[in-house]
Amino acid sequence: MKTLVSVVIPCYNAEPWVGKAIQSCLDQTHQPMEIIVVDDGSTDQSKQSVLTAARNTHVSVRLIECSHKGASAARNQGLAAATGEYVQFLDADDLMSPRKIELQAGMADLRHDLVLCGPWIWLRQSNGHLEAEPQGEHMNCAGDLVQQWLEGNFFAVHCLLWPRKILLELGGWDETLSACQDGDLFMRAVLKGVEIRFVPESLVYYRTGHTRVSLSTRRDVVSLKSRIRVLDKIQAALESRGDLQEYRSVLAQRHYALARAYAVALPEEAPECLRRFEQLSPDGRLPVGLPDYLATKLLGLVRKEQLSHKCKALLRETIAPKPVQREQDMTRQL
Repeated sequence: MKTLVSVVIPCYNAEPWVGKAIQSCLDQTHQPMEIIVVDDGSTDQSKQSVLTAARNTHVSVRLIECSHKGASAARNQGLAAATGEYVQFLDADDLMSPRKIELQAGMADLRHDLVLCGPWIWLRQSNGHLEAEPQGEHMNCAGDLVQQWLEGNFFAVHCLLWPRKILLELGGWDETLSACQDGDLFMRAVLKGVEIRFVPESLVYYRTGHTRVSLSTRRDVVSLKSRIRVLDKIQAALESRGDLQEYRSVLAQRHYALARAYAVALPEEAPECLRRFEQLSPDGRLPVGLPDYLATKLLGLVRKEQLSHKCKALLRETIAPKPVQREQDMTRQL
């Protein structure tokens, strides 16, 4: 029997991209039984783009409209409406390669308790053109996934094909988080012993560079607190399993990385991450080279990062290429 897959697409002001996201579902060699687009209170013409993309196709494309509550709430609404045995989440600005679902569903046919995943590459918007970056080294399910994730590796949301039963057992997406929601769901699955199986050819594309600010690059108090909370949830799960000692060092380093990332934007909140690093670190040594270590000890983390940020900005201005003059302007000068 053909594995029945529901695709869930949360959509918020994604008018330029959502039609292409839907088309990448319709282009699948193993087509989904349904595509559920949850419009999260868009104020642009996203709804019309969805309706246009849904024309002249035998695949069921359902539009659910709701007030703006965030991507996690929209995904949960789509999950509640899904009827497939498996659920494929796809953000409205991302794309899947044509055989993505086919390859992962083939593995799902063999075992129904696996979460299937595959590789992803950046699809960058540059000067009005899309450029696919060469595939880098990402997580591939070999080795310790907890260690890999805490070291900063991750799977993009749409890499994964989830058994709907497992999603429901996990309680779906945490709607209280404004950042790192996908990492939270993934790590909850891993820490509960769900097996993740890698399917090398099931490629997806992660679009970037087309909006001014993405959820993954936000530097505000709400996003910082969400990231801290995810780490706290992981720490609690490791403690309950009796595994915390094994991961103290890498968990501490993740808090230190947060302190550095938010030091410039949130100088008053970033030290909380540094405090958590000091509590968790087995030896208290900063995970940096000697010059960085000395600068941090001399200036403090926040001042050091602020100075580093200013130096980098000055360097960019110094080496930035001068704008090319138009031919007619150069003619006038001559």
